[in-house]
Amino acid sequence: MAPIYEISNENADAFESFMDKAKFPYKKVAEKNPQDDSQNFWTIPDVQYNEKNQDYQLSKELLPAKTQASHLEHKLKVGESDFHIMDSDNQFALMKAAYNMPESEQKDEIQEFFKESFYNSWLLTGTNVEYTPNGKDRVNHGVRECSQEANVVGKDEWLKDSKNKEVYGAILGEENAKIIEEVYNWATGKDLRLWRLNSNPKKTTKRVVRSVSGVVRTGLNAYDVPVSQFSCFGGKASQTKRDARGQRS
Repeated sequence: MAPIYEISNENADAFESFMDKAKFPYKKVAEKNPQDDSQNFWTIPDVQYNEKNQDYQLSKELLPAKTQASHLEHKLKVGESDFHIMDSDNQFALMKAAYNMPESEQKDEIQEFFKESFYNSWLLTGTNVEYTPNGKDRVNHGVRECSQEANVVGKDEWLKDSKNKEVYGAILGEENAKIIEEVYNWATGKDLRLWRLNSNPKKTTKRVVRSVSGVVRTGLNAYDVPVSQFSCFGGKASQTKRDARGQRS
């Protein structure tokens, strides 16, 4: 029996012509498109973030547990070529865009993924809070070198009871409590409660921002030390082109 040769798409036309003339049996093997890994992520359209309207890809698996510094080092290295940790405002913008998607099987899958992930894992973001002895605290978003001042320190609180929406604007990029509550209720099935330092530290202290969903609440946690290791959602901006009107091309 004559051997069967497998060929790739590269130079396929010339090779097929040669093999046909030589009357050797062969079969053509399709090359895997490196971009064709859509089974590993969901595409979420119209994510309003960092003064841009972009499609984002959300990994169907959480990124492995690391310190925030290690996650951010990976993000700085890969840019948007690979899944990376998202800052807390980026993560909320993605969640809000998913919440606003038309009803579909994909939207249901994303919602279930959010619920399971928030309930089963402490989920780290790329954002940290620098609590100061005096004056306003600083909310720092990852590798963007973007900082906002806000009075973060205070008693733990339910979002619905908050009198200071400034802190949510600084951490989540959204001050509208109704919108925040709707998105978190959709993504976790629970109301949101903020956990933070309850009094000013004696010296400037940095704490990471992460979240978890429990039996009765979803915690937005801004008091964990940076050396702790946690998993996180993996996201990246899609390479989909848009024209000057923001339409996909």
